[in-house]
Amino acid sequence: IVSIGVSWCFFFQAEDGIRDAQESRGLGDVYKRQLQQQRKWQYVHALQQQRKWQYVHALQQQRKWQYVHALQQQRKWQYVHALQQQRKWQYVHALQQQRKWQYVHALQQQRKWQYVHALQQ
Repeated sequence: IVSIGVSWCFFFQAEDGIRDAQESRGLGDVYKRQLQQQRKWQYVHALQQQRKWQYVHALQQQRKWQYVHALQQQRKWQYVHALQQQRKWQYVHALQQQRKWQYVHALQQQRKWQYVHALQQ
């Protein structure tokens, strides 16, 4: 009996999306990949938290300085207003003093002339 052996070999090129499967090296590799993924997301989350708090801190600093600036402006205008009030009252007081002395001087002049007139009679 004669046996004839025929063997067929097929060669094909992998298309997009079809790749040779990577052989698993056991559960250790899966665990390592999970740890790497977990660490990557922890790092990303930590960065996001840090940036969020930096932003919050920057906003707080900005608001604090806006509040300080507003207080300084308010105090400046209160001081200006107080000075204006003080000057107004100083001016009023000076006018009152001037009028008082004008009145006193007028009375003295009137009395002097009354005295002179009385002497002449």
